[in-house]
Amino acid sequence: MPTSLEQAQSLFRAGRYLDIVTQSEYSDRDLVSLQPEHRALLAHALFSAGRVERARQIVERERERAIGVIRSRYELIAGLLCRNAAQQAQALRHFNAAYQIAHEHGESVDTAWAALHRFRLLAQLHPLDELAPMLAEVRRHVSKTGDPYATTVMHDAVALMEASVGRTEEARRHLEISSSLIRDFPNAGLEQMVLVSSSYVDFFEYKFQKAVDHLNAARRLT
Repeated sequence: MPTSLEQAQSLFRAGRYLDIVTQSEYSDRDLVSLQPEHRALLAHALFSAGRVERARQIVERERERAIGVIRSRYELIAGLLCRNAAQQAQALRHFNAAYQIAHEHGESVDTAWAALHRFRLLAQLHPLDELAPMLAEVRRHVSKTGDPYATTVMHDAVALMEASVGRTEEARRHLEISSSLIRDFPNAGLEQMVLVSSSYVDFFEYKFQKAVDHLNAARRLT
C-alpha cells in the first residue's frame, strides 16, 4: 500500500524522495485512492527523485482539474518540469501562476516557494542589477514563513548569484548559513544542492580538488 500522507510529508521534509516513490508502484488505481494533496506531493517527490516522466504524467492529468493551493503546487511542479527541459519561458509562466494562486489563497509557504523558484530561474536570465528588487520580494516572503527549508534554498540562490560576480567570500557566508540550517533541519536533497553549489564556488576560487570532493560528497547522497 502507498505510504500515508503524513509519512510522505515527513519523508519529503527530510529530502528522502526515493523513500516516498519506492513505497509503492503507484499505479493509476493507487493514485485515485489518494487525497489530492497526496497526489501533488507524490508528483513533486517523483520529479525530485528523477522519475521525471511519471511526474509529468501525473501533472498533465491532475493540473487542470486541481483547485486552490493544490493547483498552485501542480503549477510549481509543471514549472520545474519545463525548467528541466530547458523550456524557460514556459517554466516562468507556470511559476508565475503558482505564485499568483498561492498568494490569492493566503498560502504563505507555497507563495514563498513559488517566489523562490521564479527567482532562481530569473537569475539565469537577467543581469545582477535587475535582480535586487526580485530578491527583496523573495526575502520578504521567505521571512514571513520562517520555513527553514525555504530559507536554505534562498541563501543557496544568493550564494550562486554572489559567486557569479566574483564575490566568493560573500557566497561562502550564504552557503554556511544554508549548511547550518541543514544541520538543524536535515534534508538530504538540500544538502546535496548546497554541496554542488559549494563546488561551483570552489571552481571560482581555483580550488579544484575541493570542488571534486564536494561533488563526490553530493553524489554519495543520491
